[in-house]
Order: sequence, then structure tokens, then C-alpha cells
Amino acid sequence: MNKGRVAGAKSAFYTRDQVLEIVPVGRSTLYIMMKAGEFPKPKQLGERSVAWSKTEVDSWIADKLGS
Repeated sequence: MNKGRVAGAKSAFYTRDQVLEIVPVGRSTLYIMMKAGEFPKPKQLGERSVAWSKTEVDSWIADKLGS
């Protein structure tokens, strides 16, 4: 079942695994950075589902790269 997702639609969010693919840190370090306010916190999408805003993560990366 599709559960409301449109095939091929682009998401406005990154999953944790996607964030860890583009941000060169481990999972524990990512959560430490979030707790310290050094990385965007995820958005609650469902009872047991979170994801990071692509806009916030991409802006964080651009800021770190000095772009």
C-alpha cells in the first residue's frame, strides 16, 4: 500500500541515514551536536518517525562550507 506517498515525489526531508551520508560524522556525534545546538534538530513526522528538514540541513552545510 502507498500510504499517501506519491511515487517519484521529492521529499522535503532527510532520513537519519541520509543525513549521515552527507554529514561526515557518526550517529552519536550527530546527536551530541544536536543537543549542543550545533546541528538542526529533526521534525516529528509521526509517533515513531522523525526526519530533518532538507532546507535546514542544506543551510547548515552551506554555512559550514562558507557558501
